[in-house]
Amino acid sequence: MRTEYPLTTFSIEVIPAPSVIIIFGATGDLTRRKLLPSLCQLLSNNLLHQETHIIACGRTAHTNDSFHSSIKDYLICTSEEKKCDLFKYINYLRADPAEPQTFKDLSDRLEELGKLESSAPLNHLFYFAVPPDSTKSLITALSREGLLVEDENKGWRHLALEKPFGTDLASALALDQFLHRHVTENQIFRIDHYLAKETVQNILITRFANRIFETTWDNQAIDYIQISTSETVGLEGRNTYFDKSGMLRDMIQNHLMEILMLVAMEPPASFEANAIHDAKFELAKAIRPFTQESIKTDIVRAQYSAAGEMRGYRREPGIPAESQTETFVAIKLLIDNPRWQGVPFYLQAGKRMPTTDSEIKIVFKPSSRPIYDSAKLAKTLAPNTLTLRIRPNEGICINLQAKLSGPKLAIGNLRFNTTYGEQSTNHGAPDAYARLLLDAMLHDHTLFVRSDTITESWKIFTPVLEAWQHQPEQYPLLTYPAGSDGPYFDNV
Repeated sequence: MRTEYPLTTFSIEVIPAPSVIIIFGATGDLTRRKLLPSLCQLLSNNLLHQETHIIACGRTAHTNDSFHSSIKDYLICTSEEKKCDLFKYINYLRADPAEPQTFKDLSDRLEELGKLESSAPLNHLFYFAVPPDSTKSLITALSREGLLVEDENKGWRHLALEKPFGTDLASALALDQFLHRHVTENQIFRIDHYLAKETVQNILITRFANRIFETTWDNQAIDYIQISTSETVGLEGRNTYFDKSGMLRDMIQNHLMEILMLVAMEPPASFEANAIHDAKFELAKAIRPFTQESIKTDIVRAQYSAAGEMRGYRREPGIPAESQTETFVAIKLLIDNPRWQGVPFYLQAGKRMPTTDSEIKIVFKPSSRPIYDSAKLAKTLAPNTLTLRIRPNEGICINLQAKLSGPKLAIGNLRFNTTYGEQSTNHGAPDAYARLLLDAMLHDHTLFVRSDTITESWKIFTPVLEAWQHQPEQYPLLTYPAGSDGPYFDNV
């Protein structure tokens, strides 16, 4: 008898306990474009507790009404009524790290809100949508006021931090030491919004819930894995930040490395957050370090030059004429463990490319028992591939060899392609930032970044950055025309 299985199984989203969300940088671009629309989405989907409060903190002088007016065009709610409902949750407070009195005002405001609630302790989520230097001064001021101390009667105190988490190994370690002087690791929620994208969340489900992949996810079956992201745009107003950062720091060391760890890690002991982070950490330690020679052979860096109407990187506003900052990086990594011995992992990121897309491509080895005799035919057949698309149109594509209509051995590529938009009936599922805000309030660290994996990642890439800085003549910066595929490199 054939058993019928349901096509989809949904878990129910959990509504967080009463919380105060304190957003520093409330007048900034990240808050307007991402955080407030995400809070509106959570409210529209009934995923904010009715006793939630939002305190928007910024240096600009605002009344509640003037702040609401400044953000109304950014809110994407299911109705005007929901948009107005969100305003009821939001109060504005001017806060400046240079003015201690503003943090006494914040402390008083939080104490007042705590007295209003009777059902449970009022939890606090501090979201730092500000540059790293401002984050440090804000945390120092909050700690001085005793606002980061947790106990059973007060509820939890969580800190949501945006990248960068250091600029090299030494600065990352110094940042951790600073944070741990004021809070525990358990209170810290380091944001990497890539981890909350549906496709990235789906990596572990695809690997471990499907027998066909669970048993072929190793060097016996896989030829290579490529994780790539490209953008058609240039700097988008981030000129000063990007020129100090570069593509290796901005994309490779964090976003793509986190994805690599999920793709390549061993099965975790459980699907609890700490078990997943432990598995990622063990994988990171197994990545082969770069040597002075392998930096030359296994990494290419480049900078876009003028092409057509697109100006070169060094002609962008505020960029030094002799800037050595890379806008394109391609890297080959090797993992020294039994599962992945000999399988290259390619990471690639670039600006001013022909397309804007991000994907994970797993390329399998050719069949060991082909059903055809023609060596010529065997060479023309495409390998089996599994592609997880992160953007655009998040989804999955599987390429198989199959019989085509026509002659007996009409063999060709057959694509099975689906997007989450086509399959999902759960239209209320939170997007990336809404998911992260929700999980931070639910005390779920799964989609956040733990300090030990950041440290291991910086151990891998700090020698590369130092080699580029101190011996640029040995590691040349190539160029590629804006809008092209980037430089060709044999080994990468």
